Amino acid sequence: MLPLQPGVVHADLAEVRPGVGGAPQAVDVLGTGTEDLASGGARLHIDVDHVCGFHRDQVIVPLDRRAEAMAAVPDLASYVPPEEQEEVAGAVRRLEAGLDLAILTISGPDPDPVAVATELREADIEASPHYLVIPAPSWKFGPGDVAVAAPDPSILDTPQNLFPGADGTVTVIDTGIPRDTSGVVDHGALIANPNAANEAEPANLPPDVVGHGIFIAGIVKDLAPGLTVSLWKAQFSGDRVADELSVVSALDRAADAGPLGVVNLSLGTYACREELVPMALRAALARVSEHDATTAVVAAAGNDGHGPSEPRMYPAAFPGVVAVGAALGDPAVGQWQPAAFSNDAPVWAPGVGILSRYPRNQNSGGLIDMGAAVWSGTSFAAPHYAACVAAGYCQPGAPPTT
Repeated sequence: MLPLQPGVVHADLAEVRPGVGGAPQAVDVLGTGTEDLASGGARLHIDVDHVCGFHRDQVIVPLDRRAEAMAAVPDLASYVPPEEQEEVAGAVRRLEAGLDLAILTISGPDPDPVAVATELREADIEASPHYLVIPAPSWKFGPGDVAVAAPDPSILDTPQNLFPGADGTVTVIDTGIPRDTSGVVDHGALIANPNAANEAEPANLPPDVVGHGIFIAGIVKDLAPGLTVSLWKAQFSGDRVADELSVVSALDRAADAGPLGVVNLSLGTYACREELVPMALRAALARVSEHDATTAVVAAAGNDGHGPSEPRMYPAAFPGVVAVGAALGDPAVGQWQPAAFSNDAPVWAPGVGILSRYPRNQNSGGLIDMGAAVWSGTSFAAPHYAACVAAGYCQPGAPPTT
């Protein structure tokens, strides 16, 4: 097995491709200050100064404390999704039945879920905002850079097969499976979803995250062609962004389909305050571990350049989740260092100038129509490590082996 220990960049996991590389470019996708976005009828709020985003009028509380919470804060009421959003309503029912959590709405002209969650906690009722989850993952700069046309897409025709003999499973929760030029959900030999059409990538995603999920799946299959990869969309139909509820729903669908193996979460959010961690994400990942102790969870550390003393991104920051940072360097001479955009992490893997599959006719700036691209970010470092774990070449939490 490969020696993988905290704080060490492992050239053994390098994706070495001729003509691929270059420094990442910062992409300012959210601007500065705060802004509200419309998404599937929801009221969303992004506070870039505090690198967190949430449903502007929602908080999450334990199901058995719902009545107490509504009594403590009169502006709270049970969340009832619109009739036409059966997908959301089903997810709410599963949140309550499976995780014992409830979503409450806040009335009034200027709802503040951070203040309400804080007030509830002061009343000894655990609560948090209902966080948005970015597939990039970064609240300031999107991915490490934008996807650009691959210099030689034919390189992908011959997989690296860095981890031969692999027969495990990687479950990717991300942007879903893109459609091909005829409108069919095209997954080819990459994806093993039983109902691929139900996991189609939303058509209205921001350009900096289009194809994010299939790119990650392509990395896994390139490193270990023997692995089985499933890809589940983290957004509800019509939404531009994911939230805790939609990610939990994707995990539920994946678990219903079979063993999860290694879960790759190249997405995330920060907590608006240190104590206000994403409750639904935490509960969902705890349930994954309880259901199958052999399931490993790997998450991207984030692309905001945060050091050890700065805020950590969730779910990467949760105990038991392996946070992976992005490294760059020259594997030929064994010189590796953390990428400037990468958040600090206990494990590092290649995340700069990565070549993988990209959906045809869906692109960033009209640059790509060839089925492959080069991209940078911790999003793409995480699947390197996920593939290594699923293939049995890495053991999260275990002492280094040779």
